[in-house]
Order: sequence, then structure tokens, then C-alpha cells
Amino acid sequence: MPRFHQFHIDLANIIEPIIPQDWAGDPCCIISNDCGGKHALPIWHEKEDGNAIPYAEADLLIIKNGEVKAQVEIEEQEHSPTKLFGKLLATSKCSYCQYKRGKDGPIEFAKDFIFIQIVRPIDAIRPENSKKPEQSESVRKDILKMDLKSISGRNIEYHLLDGSREKIANDTRSILESMISN
Repeated sequence: MPRFHQFHIDLANIIEPIIPQDWAGDPCCIISNDCGGKHALPIWHEKEDGNAIPYAEADLLIIKNGEVKAQVEIEEQEHSPTKLFGKLLATSKCSYCQYKRGKDGPIEFAKDFIFIQIVRPIDAIRPENSKKPEQSESVRKDILKMDLKSISGRNIEYHLLDGSREKIANDTRSILESMISN
């Protein structure tokens, strides 16, 4: 039985019309089983000894010109600073995704990489009293100050999206359409 969450599926449904799924074009997206897709998407860190170990599983990967150009991570349940920083740092240390597409083989991460982290809108009784938006903004600012290239060896363009579902959808479309045109 696949494991998925409705917010993950909603976002995959926003992305798929912009970027087709599973090698239907270039660019294309690969949607994980968390988002209603058919695949686990392990991303791998290559150790100094040449061996690789999985560091994380991605929610959605975007392939352009044969490389992983972008990763979308959806924080539906828990989006503490530890989770937000942790997902980005784990990804920044990875160099490829292992994915079966006709033949087994790694798909390398692009040198110019986009990491989109999406935080589910607050469903509190009084969302105006929540400190989560302020906390997310503080994390976003701190991450943008980090020298991710020194950690990863890649240029990582970071986006933390939150707010209403409509705002998240519009921001996601804007980032992806810009990526397609470049």
C-alpha cells in the first residue's frame, strides 16, 4: 500500500501539468510514493572511499538535460527548524538519485540545483496566533546566509514556500516556469 498524504498529492498535481511525469519529456518530474507516485526516490551521498550510502528520500525530483535539476520537499506534518535545515543539508551532501528507468543507473545532481521546500499551511483554530510563519521566515533567512556551495560543491538556489495553498501553488509555478526557460 503506498504511503502518501493529501497535501503531497495536491502539490504533485500542481507540478505535473507544468513538468510532465516519468520521462514524458525534458524536463520531467519523478513523483515519490509519498506524493501518490510509484517510486521511492533515494538520494545518495558518495563517501570518500567511493562507496555510496542513501541519505534521504526525495518527495519529487525534476530532471532536465539528464540531470536532477531540482528537488521539491514537502513538509506536511512536522516543519521545525531541525527538519527544515536537516532536509536541505542532507540533500546538499548527496550527488545522485538512484532510479530505475529502463536500466538501473544513477542520475547525477546538476551543478546548478534548485531546492524547493514547501511547508503546509497552518490549520490551527487561530492561525493568526501561530509563531510558525515567523519561525519559517527566520529559517529561510538563515539558510540564505549559508554558503551552501562550500558544503555541497554545487550552486544551490533555495526556496522556502509557505502561506496559503494558492500562494504556494503560484510561487511553485513561478519557480518551475523560470527553471524551464533557463
